[in-house]
Amino acid sequence: MKKRIISTALALTPSTLQNKAICKALNYIFTQHELSKFNHKIVNIKVNELKKNWTVIYQSSTFSPIKSREFNLEVNLDFDTAINLKDKGSILGALQTGKIKLKGDDELIIAMRGLVSNLDEKRLNEVSERLFSFLRIKNESKRIDIQTVILSDLKNKDDVDFIRDAALKLEKANLPKALSLMLLAQQARPKGPFINKKVLQYKALLTK
Repeated sequence: MKKRIISTALALTPSTLQNKAICKALNYIFTQHELSKFNHKIVNIKVNELKKNWTVIYQSSTFSPIKSREFNLEVNLDFDTAINLKDKGSILGALQTGKIKLKGDDELIIAMRGLVSNLDEKRLNEVSERLFSFLRIKNESKRIDIQTVILSDLKNKDDVDFIRDAALKLEKANLPKALSLMLLAQQARPKGPFINKKVLQYKALLTK
C-alpha cells in the first residue's frame, strides 16, 4: 500500500519540482559538511523499480538540478530499500549490504561513505517528514512507536528526548505508561538529572 501511494504521488508531481525538492533536501542534510571533493561533480540518484532518477550538480556551495546523462557518482537503490531508510543506521546498513550501490569515481565513493557516517539524525528525520509533506501524503512509518518501543530502538539523543517528552505528555492521562516510558529513557540516559527526578516522582505518585 505504502509503495503504491508514494509511486502515485511521485507520478503526479512534476519532475522539475521533484528535482528542486531533492536538491533542497541534500543541501539541508549536508549543510556544514565538507563537500569540496564534490565541487563541479554530477551525482545521479536512481531508484530502479520506479524507473526514476534525479541528477544534481554541486557548485557554488549548493546542490542544483542538472540535465545530464553523464555523472561522476551514481547512487543506485531499489524502491523497497528507499522507503525503508529510516535513520543513519539503516542507510549505513544498506550501504554495507549492497542494497545501496555507489558507482563512479572512487574518491567520491569514499567521500560519500564518510558523509553518511556523519549524518545528523535530527536533520534526516526532518527531511523525511518534509518529503512526505511535499508529496502531500501522511507518513505512516514513524520511527518510534511508544506502544512497542524497546531500548534498542533508542539510537541517539533525539530518540531519548522523544520518549522523555512522550512520557511528560502522558503523566496526567496515563501515569503507569508515563513511568514505563521514563524508565526506558532512564536506561538510555542513566545520568540524566531531569529523567531521574521524574522517575522518582512518578513512582511516588503511583505508590500513594
